[in-house]
Amino acid sequence: MIKNQLSGKVRQIQQCKVAMQKRIEKGIYQEGEYSFRVRMMISGSKVDKTFDTLPEARIFRDRLKGTSINSEIHSPPTVRVN
Repeated sequence: MIKNQLSGKVRQIQQCKVAMQKRIEKGIYQEGEYSFRVRMMISGSKVDKTFDTLPEARIFRDRLKGTSINSEIHSPPTVRVN
């Protein structure tokens, strides 16, 4: 009984946190008045970083996107040496 009550409380807290986040742009969420979080998946890895300003968050997000695109396009071919 107590375990069910606790899991319900945890669920309510998680729902409140999600409700407090506001999506600004793709990959950028505003969590407080002066807190912006970048959340993305890059090459199968989760990236989650918080910034004080929206321009900082945009620069970080755009650099992440560029890194993943450049690494896919400009990766050197694999060479086997016998």
